[in-house]
Amino acid sequence: MRGVEGDGYQDWAPYPDLTNAATVGLRDPKVALDALRAVVDISEVSAFVLDREPAEQSEGLWQEVALTDGRRLVMWHGEDKTGLLGSSEFTSSIRVIPLGAITDRQLKTTYQQLGTERSLLAVELWLSTVTPEKSRAVSISETEWEVQDFYFAKSIVDGGLAQMERLLQFGRAVAQRV
Repeated sequence: MRGVEGDGYQDWAPYPDLTNAATVGLRDPKVALDALRAVVDISEVSAFVLDREPAEQSEGLWQEVALTDGRRLVMWHGEDKTGLLGSSEFTSSIRVIPLGAITDRQLKTTYQQLGTERSLLAVELWLSTVTPEKSRAVSISETEWEVQDFYFAKSIVDGGLAQMERLLQFGRAVAQRV
């Protein structure tokens, strides 16, 4: 597996522009950037976050870019999967959601207090939309809908201080339009 922390992985957070950040922070930056450029003008991106971690369903890698251009939430996902007969597959997907469809945003910051010093420990962002994800019949006349939720997190041990600050920036940029 081309790993998360090995094989040339570098921290993307010091790079203010998406192209350079993706080049150092993703395993498949060309695929991600090509997919993103098809739906958004990269020069109009106001904030973004990247993530990269082992895939849950395989020995591969899961990668994510989430960005906003002030009008939309655009997300790219790249994921390694085990295909038929044990073959390796790579899936690339793009999702575009108008910021007006986001109905709720929670940006949570956790701090650690050591003596008189307080330091950032974790940042979590939840975005909820009006987009129904699934439904289930509660009774003959009543249906319960579950809406689409998105969760982003960075901590001192998962990304470090610079990535937590970038998630704060991204969460605030999205919140300005919600």
